[in-house]
Amino acid sequence: MTKLKRFVNAITLNALILHKVKIQNIVLRFLDKLGLNRLFRLINRKKLILLIYHGITPKDINYYHKRYFPKSLFENQIRYLIKKKYKFITLTDWVNIVKVKKKIKNPYIILTFDDGFKNVIEHAYPLMKKFNAKGCLFVITDVIDSNKLIWSDYIEVFVRNYSKSEIKFIFKDIEIRYPLNTEMNIKKAFGDIKSKLRSLSISERNKHLKQFKIPNEISQFRNVPKDYLIASWDELRSLDKNILEIGGHTKTHPNLKAITDENKLCDELYNSKILIEKEIGYTTNHFCYPTGYYSNTVINYVKKYNYLTAITVENGLNSIKTDLYKLKRINLDNNFISFKFRVSGLHYFVQKYLKKIFQLLFL
Repeated sequence: MTKLKRFVNAITLNALILHKVKIQNIVLRFLDKLGLNRLFRLINRKKLILLIYHGITPKDINYYHKRYFPKSLFENQIRYLIKKKYKFITLTDWVNIVKVKKKIKNPYIILTFDDGFKNVIEHAYPLMKKFNAKGCLFVITDVIDSNKLIWSDYIEVFVRNYSKSEIKFIFKDIEIRYPLNTEMNIKKAFGDIKSKLRSLSISERNKHLKQFKIPNEISQFRNVPKDYLIASWDELRSLDKNILEIGGHTKTHPNLKAITDENKLCDELYNSKILIEKEIGYTTNHFCYPTGYYSNTVINYVKKYNYLTAITVENGLNSIKTDLYKLKRINLDNNFISFKFRVSGLHYFVQKYLKKIFQLLFL
């Protein structure tokens, strides 16, 4: 394929994506004008809603655009939730509500932040204190105070800093080559590599990571976004647990389903918990499954190590009857109209009952 043809194809794809987004926004505005968001907020007034975030940045960035949210959008989301009478609580509050079977009048909201990024403390936490918004920050202990990146972020940074026009990756003895000549191809490369590595056990993943010259010291690279930096223990200790609790997210962010060795599960789930508690000075009661991978065996170990809740990445709302070790969350994007659609619960109704009609717009 010639460079010109690749360029034309990329332009065409971007145009289609933009067109789809415009159509989606028109439909969502129409549904909002009809009052359907208001109706579904009423229908779901007894639900618990957990929102997924990773990082909050001073402005929009070009890297993980789906994973990082600009501070201005985050503030607008909080203001909207307050205006619509959502009530912010912590996960500990929710456990207590479930225990006493408290009657719920308004929908509850918990803000959850995966991985423990420094920018959550710098940009999200001050807004949370200002508006009394509450949540939980799930941390990966192996990268705190280590001058290292999370392994998945390291892959992206490695690929983006790679000097050649093509990168080679050997996965299970099969050689895969990824062109790096366009931004789209770069994203495809690190996205596919990370996806493949997530399917492996810790030992197999570490073997494969040797191709990328682990250990992953940040100083190795020319360009590392500061928004990929992890909070320090001192910064984590500075947080008011009644606003932003600290939860467990394992030691190294593995695929827990792929671990069969009890000692390794203990290291990831229990030893990381003990370290967090030692550093922050209070009990770590809440856990988040890395990348959402879990099984009944994993749940049993989470319970064994005295976590009171565990969070998935499964889309949906929660009720007082929802299994505390299978709590669902809402995936967000940078579209505020879509945000209103998702937090009302209308999004999940559409997915469940009108999927065929709307799948081109929302799925």
